[in-house]
Amino acid sequence: MCWQGRVDAEVACEVELHEHLSNLLAELEPYEQKLIQLNRKMKIKLRKEHENYIEEPPDKQQVGEH
Repeated sequence: MCWQGRVDAEVACEVELHEHLSNLLAELEPYEQKLIQLNRKMKIKLRKEHENYIEEPPDKQQVGEH
């Protein structure tokens, strides 16, 4: 009987965890597309910065420019 109570408690915890995770997912879903777009923009920006760095290393740039 003690073992059965332990299993029931574990199942109850799993159900509660599932509910919390579902609520978090529902909260974050509206932001998903915005985050994907921002991620793409940042990747493009980083790629351009890297290409500019490769084309003109910092030691060739004028002092004081960043």
